[in-house]
This record gives sequence, structure tokens and C-alpha cells, in this order.
Amino acid sequence: MQAHGILACGAAIDRGSIGSFARKITMKTDWIIALGRLRPAYYAGVYFAFIPIFAGIFAFAPDMALKCGTSACSGLEALYFSVVTITTLGYGDVTPSGSSAQAAAGLEALLGIVTIGLFLNSLSYAISSSAQKAEAETQKRAQYSAELSRMRSFYSIVQIYLSRYKLYAYLVTTPFEKRPGVQVMNESGPIQLEVPKDAFVGDLSTLATTDFSMNDLRDLFRPSLMMSDDHKRPCVSYYFEAQDDLVQAIREFMQGADLNRWPQLSIICKNLIENSIKFDWRDAILNWPSIPMGNSSGESFIRQTLAEWDGAPKFQHSNVMNAFVALHFLIKNNLENLSLYEQKVQSALETAPLPDWFK
Repeated sequence: MQAHGILACGAAIDRGSIGSFARKITMKTDWIIALGRLRPAYYAGVYFAFIPIFAGIFAFAPDMALKCGTSACSGLEALYFSVVTITTLGYGDVTPSGSSAQAAAGLEALLGIVTIGLFLNSLSYAISSSAQKAEAETQKRAQYSAELSRMRSFYSIVQIYLSRYKLYAYLVTTPFEKRPGVQVMNESGPIQLEVPKDAFVGDLSTLATTDFSMNDLRDLFRPSLMMSDDHKRPCVSYYFEAQDDLVQAIREFMQGADLNRWPQLSIICKNLIENSIKFDWRDAILNWPSIPMGNSSGESFIRQTLAEWDGAPKFQHSNVMNAFVALHFLIKNNLENLSLYEQKVQSALETAPLPDWFK
């Protein structure tokens, strides 16, 4: 037991001694590093300040006389001697007279050597630090350029799905009679189309807007009339497909472009995904065409209810129209988020210098 106690005490003492020694070494190392990090101009100023200080000592202090041959030295010759001494040239034409002057001359020479050494060390550190900063800046710019390249690549892919989403958002939120190309609906027969006086030439997706009402949703169960679509399928079913594709593209965009560097853009993308989940009531919407409503179909009932809707969209307790209110908020919020998304991405891609947050 005693042996174990002695060993434990010895180990504790050793650990304490080692720790104390390590702290001392660290303090000394920190002190040396701090000296090296001072600006070179500081040491240059100290070095040149020693010259007139010691010249004044040699010229005016008692027992510090200098000999210039056989006569005493002037103040200018004392300055000359100080320069020769601190630079360790030692021509010998001027010599210190007495032990005090000799000691002062030796001290000046030592201080000159030490100061020059510290100056060179500081200069080396300054050059090295400058080179490291330049290299770090180059790496940051290369990294930033790579991030922008990835963002540009993913953005170009997202744009494909975004345009398709906007197209079907426009078709769902725009009744036939409001679309470019006056379209006359015949309730008892097939759809009839009339050629408009001023035909629209362009991408219908660019016409998608958040300025639509519940009444504008009344043709969501009608076909899209797009040549590539099945005319037996309701337009709203294509909308939900386009939304799924867009959300998946946004997810891949967030993962591939590393949006942690663009926090506002990341928040916008997250809001779009959360909104698409929160207000996606497709199961409650897509079943309506197959629901019988007396002498009419569920599709006709919804179309008439939406056409007669009065006021702003609002959720009501146990109301079958809540699904379509959710659809209104779904499309409106998504279009708003997509507008912000495009603005933020374009702003990031157009930024030439390194932004402040990247430095």
C-alpha cells in the first residue's frame, strides 16, 4: 500500500512538473512569436533610434569620452562612432576612452545585432504572412468560382422543371376564356376554339402570376389543351406532376450547390418544399370528378362553386372546399417563393468579387 502511495505521489509530482514545464515553454514560445509578429518598421525605428541615443551618451555623459587621434571628439564624430559601432564595422579611427565608454560601445554593438536579427525575423514573417494571405485568397476565389459553377449547372436543370411548373400553374389558375386565344366552352358538346384577333406568341409559363382568385380555379378539371397532354386527364393532375418534379429538382439543387454559403436562398428553397407538403391536398382534389352529385358530377359542382365564390380564400370548419383553398395557397405561395428563388440565384451568379461573408 505504501509503495502504491509513493508511486502515485511520484506520478502526480511528475505530471505537475511536466505540466508546469510545458506551460513555461508555451509562455516563452508565445513571447518569441509575439516579437516576430511585430512590424519590421518597429525594429527599424528602434535600430535607428539607438544611433543618436548612444551618440549623445558618448558626447555628453561623464566618463564616456571618445578619442579621435590625440584630441577629444566632437558631437558629429560621436555620431559617426555610434554608426560604426552599431553596424559592427569598427574602423578604429575613433576609440572609446575608459571602461565605461567601452562598455557602452559593446552594449550598442550587441543591441544592434539583436535588433537587426529581430528585424530580419519580422520581415521574414511579414513576407510569409503576405504570401499565405495571397494563397488563401486565391484558394477562396477558386472555391467560390467552383461553387458558382455548380450552382449555375444545377440552376439550368431546375429552370426546365420550373418553367413546366409555371406553365401548369398558369393553366390551372386561368379560365379558358381568359387565356390567349379566345376559347369558347360548350357545356353540352365538345370544346370549341376560336382564333383570336391578337394571337399570343411566346411561352405561356411567363404569364403565371400570383394575382388570381378562387374564381379563376374553376377550369382546373378541364383538359390542358396542350398537344402533348392527354385530353381526358384534368389539367390539375398535370400540375401536381410538375410540382413533384420541381420539388425534387429543388432538393437536388440544395444538395449539389451547397446552399450553406447562401443562407437566404436556402431558406427560400426550404419554404418552397415545406409549402408544397403543407398545402398538397391532391387526394381530396383529384377524386372529385368521379364523385356523383345527384344529377350532376362532382366536377360540375366544384366548377359552379368556384365560379360563384365570393371573397378571399379562407379555410372553414369541415368544408369540402378547403382542399381548393389549400390549392390556392399552394400555387400562390410557390410562385412567390420561385420569384424570390430566381432573384437570389441571379444575384449570386452575377456577383463578381468575393462577397463579405466568404472572406
